[in-house]
Amino acid sequence: MNKVQSRSRTMNGASQQTLNYWSELRTKSVKKYQQKQRGASKEIKTKKTVDSQHQDDPDETLTKRLQPVYRILRADFLQHNRLCLARLSGCTYYATQVHHMYKRTGWWLIVMKFFYPICSRCHRAATKDSRNAINSGISISRHAQVEMDFNKHTIQVLSKFNISPPK
Repeated sequence: MNKVQSRSRTMNGASQQTLNYWSELRTKSVKKYQQKQRGASKEIKTKKTVDSQHQDDPDETLTKRLQPVYRILRADFLQHNRLCLARLSGCTYYATQVHHMYKRTGWWLIVMKFFYPICSRCHRAATKDSRNAINSGISISRHAQVEMDFNKHTIQVLSKFNISPPK
């Protein structure tokens, strides 16, 4: 029987050649990772400047400020309106979402007069085919002239967040 000469082993049982291979591979991958990070940091800087330009839009910053108010109003609304009113094909009959009939930016986000209880399937269909949704009364055209007014509940929730409604 011929004996095969084995390579010398280290403490953990791997040959020195194997250890060298893995350490070289590790350093290569670390270098690639560092290069990606340098490239990503440049991209992040450019994104920040683009985002800061968009923050000048008063509607967008107002919408962000009103998000916690909207969450409370949405939860209260869905608690009292549990059935889907759209009843489009594939309807599940239980409202799990709030459809904004008119607009959903700025102060329009929290005007409860335009909240519409809807299931996820009907909501998807209504947003996909807006013309049909407008014809069936689920949505209102964004070109329509509509008056904004807030109910008592909305004003109470706004006061909790120290936000006063527009006049």
